[in-house]
Amino acid sequence: MTETEKRLSSVGKVEDMLTQIKNMIAAEYHLNILVKKYEDQIEFWYMGGDTSELTDEEKKELAETEDNLFFAETELIDITGARREAMKALLALANESGNKDLWCSLKHILVAEITAFEVWQVDLKDIKSKDRFLDAERRTNRFVARFLGYEVTACSACLADQLEQDGL
Repeated sequence: MTETEKRLSSVGKVEDMLTQIKNMIAAEYHLNILVKKYEDQIEFWYMGGDTSELTDEEKKELAETEDNLFFAETELIDITGARREAMKALLALANESGNKDLWCSLKHILVAEITAFEVWQVDLKDIKSKDRFLDAERRTNRFVARFLGYEVTACSACLADQLEQDGL
């Protein structure tokens, strides 16, 4: 990574990649909620899609819900694929000590971290929520370090220093 490239990223390549992956995971989660919502609406509000007893207005609403479901499912598939590719790119940065077996666990740890952050965002003065987020962040650091083959540490700055030594 050149000095110019480093200046374009305030935190480094790995952290930028992790931020991208976390946000794609959050989008997957929210799209999944929408898929379930639209499926439930079709099943319970619109009699499983049986239009024989629906009014014209209900048929229009059903068609809109089905369109929304199709969009959410399509985007969920697309974002999941993109997230998997981003995780493969992250794995490609691992050194010989990297542990690819942590792939799925890392994904779930990232989910836990972003969710804990969202809980804390509701009330930034809630110290318990902040502490749960910081615990999740430290756990993420340990998993990222092991996944990539670096010394396991809960310290964000320490992990960043290790990665920077390798230009990551």
